[in-house]
Amino acid sequence: MFLRDGKMELRSRSFWTEVFAEFLATLLFLFMVCGTVLPWNYNPPSVMHIAFSHGLSIATLAMSVLHISGGQLNPAVTISMMAVGRVSVLKALCFIIAQCTGGKDLCRIKKENSIRSLSRELIKIYIMFTM
Repeated sequence: MFLRDGKMELRSRSFWTEVFAEFLATLLFLFMVCGTVLPWNYNPPSVMHIAFSHGLSIATLAMSVLHISGGQLNPAVTISMMAVGRVSVLKALCFIIAQCTGGKDLCRIKKENSIRSLSRELIKIYIMFTM
């Protein structure tokens, strides 16, 4: 019974929309976080600036994907939601893979150091998930 439910869940479009939302929100959150610690005009940002921007970005992104996937954005949150039974094991594993892939892809994009590469990657990923 459980295996059949998992197969049906994998086939649904809403499932993959949730996974993509977690991937994209994690990627954008890490992109914003990495951008806030960069010095501008040779002046490092203050701790208050960094903390405020981190808090606003996580709150905004969590609320923007809350209605789609639950707005977890963190594998630790996903594991805790799985432990209390709010998320299935299959969905939690896919969310964790998507969140870690979002971080890995951000590192690759940052290595290329280009906003154009970010938009190209997001378009390729969107096409991959919608086909």
